[in-house]
Amino acid sequence: MSAPEPAAPPGSPRPENQAAELSFWASHLSHWNIHLPAYIRALPFDSIDYGRTAILDVGSGPISIFEKMAPPSARVIAYDSLADEYNRLTMEKRFPIVSRLPAERFGLISSFNCLDHMDRPDELLAALVPSLEPGGRVWIYVHIGRPFEPELHPQDFRFWHLINLMNRRFRLLKCGLVQDGLLFPYAWWGICCDRTSKRTFIEWPREMFWNAVCAVHFACFHGIRAVVKGLKIIGLRRMLPDAYRF
Repeated sequence: MSAPEPAAPPGSPRPENQAAELSFWASHLSHWNIHLPAYIRALPFDSIDYGRTAILDVGSGPISIFEKMAPPSARVIAYDSLADEYNRLTMEKRFPIVSRLPAERFGLISSFNCLDHMDRPDELLAALVPSLEPGGRVWIYVHIGRPFEPELHPQDFRFWHLINLMNRRFRLLKCGLVQDGLLFPYAWWGICCDRTSKRTFIEWPREMFWNAVCAVHFACFHGIRAVVKGLKIIGLRRMLPDAYRF
């Protein structure tokens, strides 16, 4: 009798997507913290009490971003379904990657550039619900508009998709958009807490508010891009700040 196949990891990432992800990191390992400045602009890393807060970094990639951010005494568990491969790829690190979600609870769950790699992102979020301590926080950061290769990013999110997705499993407290580069790409970030009751009609105005906030951010980003592109098209590139003359 043949052995049963191992269960798919939460989120059901496709094997072809994971193979492409592993291939990318094998040749771009020096890029592991390239998004760190955008994370810092979006999320309150300076508010973390590393002495008291256990952290679960979901979809950490080959190296958890907390290798850069957390002190040596911090309690960080990094999770990724490619843990075995990533640990072979980068052996010198304080927070080795684990291949299964831990059974314990955490005061902070972070997931940076992970949900857009999942075939079933809501499945991953559902699996994280039992991992959050009462009163804990979930930090999410996801690129929108799929600015990268589809074989690496199967989900083509818009900000309203993510607001709705997060509110199904958690209670969204705050969110917004940030530019990951000078003009592009854009990413959505959100801070959530545990959901102690089912969604109600009373929550809809709050959800609409955050959609409006993100829509304003999105319009501003596109307005800036339009001005920059327009000046270039009509030959007035010299009027732009040096950083925008590329």
